Amino acid sequence: KGNYCALSYCWGPKGGKSHMLTTTENVDHHLSNGMEVSRLPKTFQDAVVITRELGVRYLWIDALCIIQGDKADWAAESARMADVYGNAYLVIAASGAADPCEGSFSRRLPSPVAVEVPIRGDWRAISSCPP
Repeated sequence: KGNYCALSYCWGPKGGKSHMLTTTENVDHHLSNGMEVSRLPKTFQDAVVITRELGVRYLWIDALCIIQGDKADWAAESARMADVYGNAYLVIAASGAADPCEGSFSRRLPSPVAVEVPIRGDWRAISSCPP
């Protein structure tokens, strides 16, 4: 496997117009100056945090790693996407978000789970914890 993570996410109804992209106009700036994590959409920021926490140095995000608006780059790089995802150390799937601004994690109410535990011996010695 590769020494990078890859992010799988939904571009959203605006097709990327609501988040940062690497384009023919800004690719040189991105390559020479990098990108501020705080300016990235929340889902991208979450992926950076996950990647760093795992101790992985590189993160592949299509909107940033494929030059948008460059047909030749898009054709070459999109043809490699199956390999990019397939060879990643980890693919982070932000499947719950409708667009990159929502973030990778959603708050949800805990749902009660019924667990049947067989008890042997004196059942009165068991105490329960509050929910």
